[in-house]
Amino acid sequence: MQDIYGLTQDPDEGSTLPPPFLRLDPPEHDRLRTVTNRSFGPPHSPHRVLGMRDELEAVVSGLIDGIEDTDRIDLVEHVSYPFPVTAICRLLGVPHEDEPRFHTWADTLAASLDPMPGEDPTERNQRTRDAQLQLGGYLAELIEKRRAHPGDDMLSELAAGAGEHGELSTIEAITTAALLLIAGHETTVNLITNGMLTLLRNPEVLKRLSEDPRIAPRIVEELLRYEPPVQLIPNRTAVADIDIGGVTIPSGAALWLVPGSGNRDPLRFTDPDRFDPTARTSNTWASAAASTSASARHSPGRRPNSP
Repeated sequence: MQDIYGLTQDPDEGSTLPPPFLRLDPPEHDRLRTVTNRSFGPPHSPHRVLGMRDELEAVVSGLIDGIEDTDRIDLVEHVSYPFPVTAICRLLGVPHEDEPRFHTWADTLAASLDPMPGEDPTERNQRTRDAQLQLGGYLAELIEKRRAHPGDDMLSELAAGAGEHGELSTIEAITTAALLLIAGHETTVNLITNGMLTLLRNPEVLKRLSEDPRIAPRIVEELLRYEPPVQLIPNRTAVADIDIGGVTIPSGAALWLVPGSGNRDPLRFTDPDRFDPTARTSNTWASAAASTSASARHSPGRRPNSP
């Protein structure tokens, strides 16, 4: 059976959230993405993320100050992993006292994405469903509170809705907020960690960054090309015959997009296996950074509706 928010509670059906807009086709995909994008930045919310800068800098400083062993640290454990969840909670407007619950749910949901060859998935799948249901139930209550008493946060905006696309239903707001937690968390962990590793392997770039922090945006763009946090985009299906490089992908074929490979294409990038944020033009960086999302949006395929 399902409760009023559409969260499955029947153990025979599995406890899970409906699919987010990443797994939906137009026009629903476009509508939900448009409403979500309004809350991130210009022109509708120009100061949303920029206005969080001081707060997020304080969070990072606190994480660094909490590291006791200054000779050797686990970057993932101490910084890369906890920071994105905290940032997403602040973006959504989750009360500070509830942030530890989000960290627990994020741990469980992120672990569900890891391969587990040779292991029985039953127990992990049950933990994942339980975490999804608990997260969905919490978000449902918080969304209703924000509808009654809106704040200056993203969840209030998702709940209230505005413009031609209107407000999201409660279940749409739940799945969108959960998507931000899961997708935004894993990708940011990977980018921070791979970025630090790449800088340590390229000390001359790290030195230039320490001397001139203004080059940080160019370094981030090059990192998105050189070590993209998403290497594979599965679950696409061709809706028509596609001719690529003399090969025909037939309609109905399953597709896996590989931005990690495309970002090292020697026909697109000069010396693609070299990390060099200063030598590439801004257009190249923009294309590289956008390739992971643009290839998914504009490829002639569809997103299956099943999770």
